[in-house]
Amino acid sequence: MPFDPNLPQNGQPLDADVLRVQLQGLVELISSIPKGEKGDPGQNGSDGGPGPQGSQGPPFAQAVVDAVNTLNAGENASVSVSFDGTNVRFTFSIPRGSEGTAGLPGSDGAPGEVTLQQLREASSANTNGVSTLDNTSGNEPPTLADFELLRGKLNELILALRQN
Repeated sequence: MPFDPNLPQNGQPLDADVLRVQLQGLVELISSIPKGEKGDPGQNGSDGGPGPQGSQGPPFAQAVVDAVNTLNAGENASVSVSFDGTNVRFTFSIPRGSEGTAGLPGSDGAPGEVTLQQLREASSANTNGVSTLDNTSGNEPPTLADFELLRGKLNELILALRQN
């Protein structure tokens, strides 16, 4: 018996024989639908095509260096990268430098020592233009004008010393 969409009707008592016939009818209907090949939409309709683009996911916030490996001199440097869903993970492999020639003297560097006279001349030349402060007011306490003069002279000395 074929499937009847009107059975069972509302208010009608359920009968196992009627339900069994209805279910068998559904199985026959489903079995009669042609099946397509894998990847073939068959006769049921065509592929719907791509759906709308989803919203952008959360950005990853971490870049993690898992390891830095030292290779022998002459080997090629490399880096491997992976993404674990949250972190971008790096592993670096870097070759060490070639060994230098042992026992051979290097080139001369700049002179390292200066005489005390050279030091005095260089230091004195920076501060020769800074005049000294003399207490012209005698034994009186310093005034605000004296402090301003002192501040100005201290700044003048600091700037003179920075010129070198």
